[in-house]
Amino acid sequence: MISARILRWSAAACALAIAVATGIVASKQTAPTRPQPASPFFLRLAIATKLEALPFMVAENAGIFSREGLRVKLVMAGSAEERDRLVASGKADGAVSDPVALLKGASHGTHLVAIRSLLDATPQRPLFRLLAAPDSGLHDLADLRGVPVAVAAGAQSEYVARQTLARGGLPPGDIQLVNVPVTETRLALLRDGRVRAAILPEPQATLAAAFGAIPLADAIDQSGLCCTLLAVRKELFWREPETLRRLVAALDRAAIASNAEKEAWRDLAVSRQLLPRHLDPSFELPDYSPRPLPAPAMLEPMAAWLQQAGHLREKPEYRALFRTP
Repeated sequence: MISARILRWSAAACALAIAVATGIVASKQTAPTRPQPASPFFLRLAIATKLEALPFMVAENAGIFSREGLRVKLVMAGSAEERDRLVASGKADGAVSDPVALLKGASHGTHLVAIRSLLDATPQRPLFRLLAAPDSGLHDLADLRGVPVAVAAGAQSEYVARQTLARGGLPPGDIQLVNVPVTETRLALLRDGRVRAAILPEPQATLAAAFGAIPLADAIDQSGLCCTLLAVRKELFWREPETLRRLVAALDRAAIASNAEKEAWRDLAVSRQLLPRHLDPSFELPDYSPRPLPAPAMLEPMAAWLQQAGHLREKPEYRALFRTP
């Protein structure tokens, strides 16, 4: 009796072991192909209220970040200066940035690596526009000889303004600039005639034109002059490559969603202050399709300008600033 009972217990134990093993194998076979870390890295990204921020907000709003196994906090910055301070102080792990900011940051000890391009200037779609105030008496680039133009000093907008004026025929000695770092302040000063000319990013430039500001350089192609980027801290780039690959994949998916239904995401852009409420409804959201990182040829004149202006001590290697995870 005891032997029979032992045999029955042994058989039952074997059956249970087989069932458990089978269940484990089955669960492994049906597990998701993308590994989901138990505690994903928490990414803090500094972004300004500009058009290039929309894919991040679409990814957040549509749950794309979470589906990629990411935890992302968007830290809003009121200006490029505030964005750079957030990264430099360690309050952000990455930022929506640009090549000028990356070069300057590397020179001052804030080492970022650009991992994805966001927006590029094209002949049909400039990122910045040079405008004259209503009733300023300015009508073309030649009229800007010796006239102070409002820019964000030492930033991409100053570089684009200088290059645009040079391409328009103004010699360096005739280019005069005044520092107004916050975009909304430049817009208000231009609208009220307190500066005679300013360079503004889109969509604020289109809004200024609707208020009567006069575009002066729309015929000048900005291709190869400027772009916007997603950049992350150098140590994060090497420590969390899989997290960053997921981040890029999430932004690619968000770009597809926003490109496919631009009008559907327009309300989100307005509510998050990426588009001014009074902007003409005909203003179309840009194309956020994935694009290659800027070529070294774009960086050479930027670095030379920054060095001449005293903003850059030593030009960093291209691969130290631009690479995919």
